[in-house]
Formats: sequence, C-alpha cells, structure tokens
Amino acid sequence: MTPEHETLIEHLFKEYHRFLCISAYEVLQDWMLAEDAVQRTFEIACQKEEILDTLERPRLWLTQILRNVVKNMWRAQKTQNKYFEELSPEREDSLPDYRNVEDDINYLKPRHISQEDFNIFKSVVIYGFTCAQVAEYFGLSEAACYKRVQRTKKKMQKFFEREK
Repeated sequence: MTPEHETLIEHLFKEYHRFLCISAYEVLQDWMLAEDAVQRTFEIACQKEEILDTLERPRLWLTQILRNVVKNMWRAQKTQNKYFEELSPEREDSLPDYRNVEDDINYLKPRHISQEDFNIFKSVVIYGFTCAQVAEYFGLSEAACYKRVQRTKKKMQKFFEREK
C-alpha cells in the first residue's frame, strides 16, 4: 500500500469509524461484534487500492462493504458462536445445545417460501430483531419488512394446518 493510500485509509477510519460501529451495532446488537465488522470493513478497503484512487463517496462505499461484512457474519452465525463462547462455565452446562437449532429451524421452511422471506421472518420472529433493524440489514423499507413477515407467517400457518 502506498503512503498516500495509508494516509487516506487513516483519514477514513478517523472520520467514519464511529458511524460504521453504530450502524453495525444496530444489526448485531453487540459492540464487540460491531467493532469486528468495522475492522474487517477497513481490511477489505485496504485491499482495494484501485478504488481508493477514484473514490468519490467514501461513506457510501464503506457502508456497502460493512453491510456485506455484517451479512456474512450473520450468515456464518459467528454472532451466536461468540455469544456462547462468552458464557461462564457454570451456566454453560445448564443451557441446551443450540448448535443444531438453525438446521431445525431451516427444516421447518416450506418450499414455497423464498429463502430471503424466511430469513427475514426468522430474524424478526425467532431472533428478536426489530423490523427496522431487519429492514436496514436487507435494504428494505420497514413497512415492506413487516408485510413480508406477516405474509410468511400466514403461509407457514396454512402449511402447518395442511400438514396436521
């Protein structure tokens, strides 16, 4: 990396670090994970020297990188794994094993519901995120997120009523 790029990255870090941390926290609900996501965002930015030369809207560019990083973190369930690693040993023995819960939940998904709709539904109903958080994460309006959750809920109710 050239000295000019290092200076630019340092400037971008100082200017946007707080904004990016807050944005990541709104989705992840954990400051340590949010900081990890922001660090990964700047690692990726450092690898994109050709873009740094022509960068016109750095906040938008960094936000797009952060969004992808957070999605990847969420998909890989690193969030859940880190929560379980932080539990005290005495409590860990008394908790059920949640490692296969995601497989069990995905098994419940009827085939006629899209994976994205099901992920939105899981995020709100099972994981407890607000529609505003999920909407921002998936790039939707809050109203669209709410409607998709309700439609998915109705489809699942019909599906399970037929299965009885």
